[in-house]
Amino acid sequence: MGQNTLVLAHIDHEEPYWAEWAAEQLAADGITVEITPKLREAMDEEWTWPNYPRHWCTRSEIRQVSNETQKIHDDIRHGHLLIHAHARALV
Repeated sequence: MGQNTLVLAHIDHEEPYWAEWAAEQLAADGITVEITPKLREAMDEEWTWPNYPRHWCTRSEIRQVSNETQKIHDDIRHGHLLIHAHARALV
């Protein structure tokens, strides 16, 4: 491997999806991308998320919910979204 080499590693179930997304973005920018056969196999593999509370969701719907949730978390963390908790006392 040379100095100008970027390695995308498979860590968990979501990594193949993000590796494929990153490879597409790099290729769109004219960067040569090589994907190992084992990673390509992982990218093409269907999977399920055990005990996912919305079992009726498709793989891409699960990913969409996850992405939206992550955005809310990031907005709160960076101070772009402020949550006010109001509780009404029951007497």
